[in-house]
Amino acid sequence: MNETEFRHQLFDLAEDAPSGSSAPPALLRRARRRVVLTIASSVAIAVLVVGMGIAGVRALQTAPIPANPPVEPRPGPVASGALAYVLDGDIYVADPDGTNAVKISDGIPDARCEGLSEETYLSWSPDGRYLAFQRDCPSSEQDDMVITDPYGNVVAEFPTYGGGWGFTWSPDSTRVAVWEVGFVTIGVYGVDGERQASLPEPTVTGGGNSDGPGWMPDGSALLLFGYAVVPLDGSAGYELSLGGLDPSLGGQATYSPDGTRVAVVTGNSITVLDAEGSLVSEVNGRLDGVEAWSPDGEHFASLSHGELNVVDAASGTVTVLPEATAALDGGDEILGIRGFSPQGDRILYATSDGAGGGMALYSIGVDGSDARLVVAGTWEGDWQTPPQTR
Repeated sequence: MNETEFRHQLFDLAEDAPSGSSAPPALLRRARRRVVLTIASSVAIAVLVVGMGIAGVRALQTAPIPANPPVEPRPGPVASGALAYVLDGDIYVADPDGTNAVKISDGIPDARCEGLSEETYLSWSPDGRYLAFQRDCPSSEQDDMVITDPYGNVVAEFPTYGGGWGFTWSPDSTRVAVWEVGFVTIGVYGVDGERQASLPEPTVTGGGNSDGPGWMPDGSALLLFGYAVVPLDGSAGYELSLGGLDPSLGGQATYSPDGTRVAVVTGNSITVLDAEGSLVSEVNGRLDGVEAWSPDGEHFASLSHGELNVVDAASGTVTVLPEATAALDGGDEILGIRGFSPQGDRILYATSDGAGGGMALYSIGVDGSDARLVVAGTWEGDWQTPPQTR
């Protein structure tokens, strides 16, 4: 390593250091120690590395730069748009197009599970620093929530009994909401794995679904089934009435990542409102709800009759992307939409052969261009969205 490369590595280390109270104290102390020691002694370490050779490097085992870096390439902690996906029960992190994949779930202990456990429902935190997933153990009714850094190092782990119904990150990336006991109580946990609240499911008028508990944009309350609001402070819950939302018709509200817009589904119609509840647009055409918002809140993606659609939130204009289906093998169909790229220019979607097998992840431009296979053999994937695009 020459001096220029070494200084670049120092800069990367400083940039990667967690900040604020959202990271666990131990992780903060470790990161700060790495950054302070590294920056303060950068020149001295560079001289030692060059002048003393391997023996000198090994003498620096307490320094933050490892003496023997791993041979296999590792993804950067905030690599823009990194793709995380589940394949054969393990988790991989790869470049946005699926290349250069690295398995990160190797070595994660699971002493409780007598059989083989599987990782599922993975999701990046909104700030891109953590990856959360559920570990399903066939020999136990208990599932585990696991939070790691992008390398697979476990940050927190705690049990749940939600029956694998998923979870969601809080908008500020400091908490995770998960069904503790399936459709009975919801647990809110910090990134350190400590439970901050256990809230009962409210009595609601509409029919529920199997989604993980969502969040209101300001993080002060949970949003269940797309219409039932449960405040974290324990005060009485209530039902949203935005845009004539009717829970008895399966109505749901879905907020954009920045909280500036909300799409309200009622019956066969979708109404887009701003944060104050004023009308933005009425969506033309029958869609199967809102599956994913673009990071800037300008578009959302939906399915209709097995085809992928992109909706312009400001105008309500629907653009069908038949190329998304045309790119598949004969008999395959779109299973679901996984999300937009950090730049908002591509959509990640899952497919299957219609018989429950042959699953794959594809991506396509929002204009219908360049549909391509990303990963074969899985339907679970999530693109990392760096904080600067939120």
